[in-house]
Amino acid sequence: MIRYSNENDINNMTFLWNEAFGDSEEDIMFFINQKFNPQNTLVYDVDGKIASMLFLLEGNMRINNKMYPSYYLYAACTLNEYRGRGYMSLLLDFAKKTASDRGYYYICLLPASESLYGYYEKYGYKPVFKKKIFTVSSDKIIEMPLSENYDSNNLFSLRENAFKDIDMFVWDNESINFAFEHHKLYGGQALSSCKGYMLHSANGSKTIVKEYCFTEFFGSIKDTENVTFYLPVDYSVNSEDFEIVNSGMILPINKKSEELLKIINNPYLGLTLD
Repeated sequence: MIRYSNENDINNMTFLWNEAFGDSEEDIMFFINQKFNPQNTLVYDVDGKIASMLFLLEGNMRINNKMYPSYYLYAACTLNEYRGRGYMSLLLDFAKKTASDRGYYYICLLPASESLYGYYEKYGYKPVFKKKIFTVSSDKIIEMPLSENYDSNNLFSLRENAFKDIDMFVWDNESINFAFEHHKLYGGQALSSCKGYMLHSANGSKTIVKEYCFTEFFGSIKDTENVTFYLPVDYSVNSEDFEIVNSGMILPINKKSEELLKIINNPYLGLTLD
């Protein structure tokens, strides 16, 4: 049966998460301790065993400078032995009903692979989120001193300053702080100044900038050959050498949210807490 979770489910959810994604218990509990909300966690219970689950994380969609309460769907998974029985389909339907009953406008998500876009489209999700992938030689980046010491109370303001005119999924300050700590937990680095921040990670001679929150284009990256930036589509770069790719999907919950998608402009998903 489908139900909302409770504290007694944590061990079962940890087992399912580990089987599905391979994360350690420490990593999983980092999320549970900071983001677990039983009334926003949907599970499919088979005789006391959590066969399938998903998490709904709170945020807002900003469209044309107006905010609409929305969810971000996270860590949807099913135990191997229960796959193919339609449990996730039922959870996705229940998630939509939950959002509707609570007056939310959208559920957003980032499919774990390109092949899953087709799966979620069957449930009404639309691939509207895009991102600009811009790769540049590190010697062409203007250096500016950035620090690993950031003001945890100011991250929301820095993000809003960089993206204030962009249609996007908006996280609150607590969730952005979680994204910072989660990023560092997995070996990434967070750098900031009074003007913005950047989250990046190294992969050999390449560096990936997962989120870049500055109104001007510069950097503080050393010991790497190339730097790849993930940017909003409308972010201006002095080059035509970039690629626009899918970066997430959105499910409209009601007629108004469907109408709003007709005027949405290059929406940015950005932080996905992964």
